Amino acid sequence: MKKLLIFFCLCLAIMPSFTFFCNAAYNSELVSFTPEVFFLANADTDTVIFSKNEDVICAPASLVKIATAVLALEFCEKPDTVVTVSGSAIEPLLGTGSTVAGLIKGERVSMRDLLYCLLLPGANDAANVIAEQIAKEIPIFINLMNDFAKAIGCKNTNFVNAHGLDREDQTTTAADMYLILKHAIGIPMFKEIIAEYGYTVPKTNKSAARNVYNRNPLINSYSDYYYKYSVGGITGSTQQSGECLASLAQKDGYTYICIAMKGSYEHINGSSEKLNTSFVASKKMYQWAFENMKLKIVADTSRIVDEIKVSSGEDTDYVPLVPEKEITALVPLSAQPEGLSIITDISTKPASVAAPVKKGQIIAQADIYYSKTVVARVNLVALNDVERSEKKAIVFALKNFFTSKPFFAVLIVFAAGIIVFVALAYVRGKKNPKKKKAGRKPENNRYTNFKK
Repeated sequence: MKKLLIFFCLCLAIMPSFTFFCNAAYNSELVSFTPEVFFLANADTDTVIFSKNEDVICAPASLVKIATAVLALEFCEKPDTVVTVSGSAIEPLLGTGSTVAGLIKGERVSMRDLLYCLLLPGANDAANVIAEQIAKEIPIFINLMNDFAKAIGCKNTNFVNAHGLDREDQTTTAADMYLILKHAIGIPMFKEIIAEYGYTVPKTNKSAARNVYNRNPLINSYSDYYYKYSVGGITGSTQQSGECLASLAQKDGYTYICIAMKGSYEHINGSSEKLNTSFVASKKMYQWAFENMKLKIVADTSRIVDEIKVSSGEDTDYVPLVPEKEITALVPLSAQPEGLSIITDISTKPASVAAPVKKGQIIAQADIYYSKTVVARVNLVALNDVERSEKKAIVFALKNFFTSKPFFAVLIVFAAGIIVFVALAYVRGKKNPKKKKAGRKPENNRYTNFKK
């Protein structure tokens, strides 16, 4: 249980690194023939070079086995652990006509040998045996597969079995499969296995030695699809999935991952024979990417991108903003400086900053564009120091006070108080009018009532 928790925590920790920049500007330069679903990205930068229906729901076929292998390698500490093949693992596959390694009930095989059977020829019986070994029961293993997919950011993937035979509710997308394969190649043994063309499974208690071969034609030097920079991949083919290939290639320090799904056999460029569109397109796309895409400096620390108002600055009211550091991005070799632009993200830029401002102080962020496509993001920092002017600070503070909402609120309350006071005084005067001054009282003497 502890190992399970650690595994999914690690998956969650790396998930934010998967940021996709779909460079549609490059697409017009690429080959016109591709399978229905295609996705090519640089695995070092997650820059998408070409995408076509990458979020369309597809049947994954044997590409499922990538996730099966990941869980096996993450949860089995010792690859030489010997596993006993059960009847419940192999009997459901009888009569399906699917690819198997010919494992026999009661046969004892190492986990390492099972992984070679799983990933080279795509043996379905090896997938079930691995699932039972890791989780004791296949349904529990399937739950682990789905938890893993969600943990690394897959949005449209649902696994139903460990081998990839068609099921209506077993689905994925090319974008999700990219995430799964990228995670898998971070495991050294996985990468080592898929790079091998052939492997010999040693003699067991039930069988003579077996030779298994990789079905990925890009690493087969005898194949018309051979590509010398391909370093591994997994093929798949069912009625629902069409021809599939999830592969990777490396050259000059660059790593690309290509996901081709729903492919078919077609006459391509006048070929006499029908060719597998997934295989042909993968090879051609790799060639194009290595020949045309390079890391270039797209921002340096001397380029003034923007400026921001500074309040209470000693000698200036503004400070220029420049990239925090030199930024490189994967762009076409033909990219010209005028095709690159750095635009401030206004949602990250404040209206002003108060002095003092320090050189290198982060103020905002900017997106770097190549041909209307975001290729990188960078912090914008102050180019120089701006000292604080105490005189300006006092004036600024007073100005802010006398134009602030609290000040106006006090004025309004004060004015309202005066109005109320005057009104009350007026009302009180109405109710108690002043008496008219009386005349002098006549003296009380004998002449008071005298009538003339």
